[in-house]
Amino acid sequence: METVESVISGLKYLANDGIKKGVERFGIPSEKALGIKTPELRKIAKSIKKNHSLAMQLWQTDIHEAKVLASMVGDPKQMTTEQMDAWVADMYSWDVCDQCCGNLFVYTPFWKSKVNEWIPSEHEFTRRAGIVLIAEATMHQKNNVTDDELRLMLQKAAAVANDPRNFIKKAISWAMRQVGKKRPHLTAEVIELARKLQATDDKTSKWIASDVIRELEKKAAIN
Repeated sequence: METVESVISGLKYLANDGIKKGVERFGIPSEKALGIKTPELRKIAKSIKKNHSLAMQLWQTDIHEAKVLASMVGDPKQMTTEQMDAWVADMYSWDVCDQCCGNLFVYTPFWKSKVNEWIPSEHEFTRRAGIVLIAEATMHQKNNVTDDELRLMLQKAAAVANDPRNFIKKAISWAMRQVGKKRPHLTAEVIELARKLQATDDKTSKWIASDVIRELEKKAAIN
């Protein structure tokens, strides 16, 4: 049975200063990082399998890769709504946020309610998590989320499109583009929503709109 001590020891053995120095280029703070690539963490997670108790302990460490690994070995069936709230409150990096959403949060019974709860938050990565869940759901919950639910979720995201923070505006664009691509019958509606953002006087909303329209219209032309 793996312990948090043995896992951390293994992570430190894999630490790479070159990778650690490089993460800053991707907007990831390096002070908590050891320098381990995500595929290596996935190999470790595969050997550990699901271990929710271990995931909780890994999350409590101050090590970047341990938090990412926690999202991979955490059990969505055991994850509570309180634990999800506590994790997003601790987030400091877009990749930790996205890994948690894609590896764990989107598979919990609570993900839809968290979209509605988290997007209004002023905390940057809580808001991002709520938006990223929309994008992740189009890939991982495609049979468990309706068109109408996605419409309402995108409206929720569009309501904060004037948030100028980089990791928020990129998340909104990603969510809109994912819905438009994964559900082609909704592409026209997503473009229409983007055009409404484009018609505002807000610079950030216009940026999101341009990003969405450019990709979705290009896809439509190819098809």
